[in-house]
Amino acid sequence: MAAYTKQDVISALADPVLHRITILFDGLLINGAGFVMVQNEIIAGNIEVVQGSSSANAYYHSGDDTLTTQDGPSPAPYWKKSLLIHECVHALIDIYKYTTTGLTNELLCYITQVAYEIMSDSAYRYSLNTSLPAGSNDAKWNQFWVAIENYVRGLGYSFSTTGE
Repeated sequence: MAAYTKQDVISALADPVLHRITILFDGLLINGAGFVMVQNEIIAGNIEVVQGSSSANAYYHSGDDTLTTQDGPSPAPYWKKSLLIHECVHALIDIYKYTTTGLTNELLCYITQVAYEIMSDSAYRYSLNTSLPAGSNDAKWNQFWVAIENYVRGLGYSFSTTGE
């Protein structure tokens, strides 16, 4: 399996689901128009897309405007696209030159990622895995994902765009 390409990222950014997301935080607007801006910056070569080697992680580096993709099947299923979308939110924050903490930056990316996932498939759920060792990093991440999903659904992003 190869890493996602520049075209895969451009295709992910063309997903109509992204035009149904609107997140406003302290003057920062994350929406479809913003994703079009990121897409245009990638097409223009102002953001470089590099094929990575990890199956689980992608990265955006604001210092040199580089998005490194993860491995996965092409075309990307929505749960793989969601990580590319997450990294594109980092790029959008960089394009806007929005200043915030690293934690807030990540949290906005995670919220957008989960909104995209549950709008792509309303049945998509994070479930609490009680078999993980209490206090372990895996257990903490599992609790984090469940909490983010609950927050996002509370914002009203609990519907699917399938068939619309």
